[in-house]
Amino acid sequence: MSAAQNRQIADAIACLKRQQVDEARRLLMMVVEADQYNELAWLWLAVCMLGDDDIELCLENVLAINPDNETAESGLRILKQRTTPQDEQSAAPTSDTSSMI
Repeated sequence: MSAAQNRQIADAIACLKRQQVDEARRLLMMVVEADQYNELAWLWLAVCMLGDDDIELCLENVLAINPDNETAESGLRILKQRTTPQDEQSAAPTSDTSSMI
């Protein structure tokens, strides 16, 4: 990772702290376009994304670069739980036997 990329990531994080999400996203996109294997940029880019599909793509890219990235694993797990339809969650079998009389 170059010094310029490090600076762009730091600037993007500063933008996020100021709630300038669009500018942060723009800076991080520049980093990943220059270096598609920049794990940190992909991780922060996930924070900037609005749609679940885009967030998922960023987190999957992080895991493609580093399969042991626990932050990305946790993010994907939370994202999948959040996007699981309520019907699928309620369709799980229960151990309630009170109606079996």
